[in-house]
Amino acid sequence: MNTFKNLLLMTCFCLSACSTTRNYLKIYTAGLLETDKTSVSALLVLQDNNKYYFKISSLYEDDMLTSNIISCGKYTVKGRTIVFEDKNNGYTFRYKNKGEYLVGDNKKPFFNLGEVKLEKWTEKSNPTEWTQEDAVSIRRQRNNDNNNVPQTFSYGTYVEQIMSIELKLRDNNTYSYSIGGSDTYYDSIAGYVLSEGTFSRNGNTNELILYDTNMKHYFYVFITENGLIENIGCYPVELIDDKSIPRERNEAYELYLEYLERTKNNNIENE
Repeated sequence: MNTFKNLLLMTCFCLSACSTTRNYLKIYTAGLLETDKTSVSALLVLQDNNKYYFKISSLYEDDMLTSNIISCGKYTVKGRTIVFEDKNNGYTFRYKNKGEYLVGDNKKPFFNLGEVKLEKWTEKSNPTEWTQEDAVSIRRQRNNDNNNVPQTFSYGTYVEQIMSIELKLRDNNTYSYSIGGSDTYYDSIAGYVLSEGTFSRNGNTNELILYDTNMKHYFYVFITENGLIENIGCYPVELIDDKSIPRERNEAYELYLEYLERTKNNNIENE
């Protein structure tokens, strides 16, 4: 079984373990990136209440599964076209239904996934229900309480390690947003670039405005005392400056690596 198959099975198993009783219509999947250490895949779930969610999952060394819901909302079917509406972030995108797979509509692209073919998932699973009420927009919350004290902004790389998110803000005011990479003492693996474009600071506020040149859509990031808060997906994610993460070899990380090695050896012995 290949790495992508393992990742999709693990993702669907996790969905099934915490599912509700609501049924779903279809699940579509696609492999996005694979290296000898990590793999990244997409999972689109269409629920029977005309709601959807789009998840990106990554698997590092067959042990660490992370995921991030990058879009959620409602969908409508118009002939062979499915129109998705993400009210949380204020955009729509389209996919063409080709029977056993979906393909992106270039008139309404979805991040950097326009050329990715989403194939129908046929394994039995019962995904978690996702509701529009679960989505949180930080712009409403942060506009009032985040602009009182001006924060210092620095160009560079900001990360959320648990979900393997990386946001690069360059000094030429371009950015890239990727999911599924790894950067430890031992490994530095680039993730799948989901969004890229330009950015600017909104006047004297603590708001950064990101413009995705593929989607032709704006996203918002807030400068905080401890780093950044982004809302490119369906919920706020805190990002910290990559330079603040220690890279030295430490005892806790050594013990973790030993645990992974023991677990791997035990699995081999039990086969």
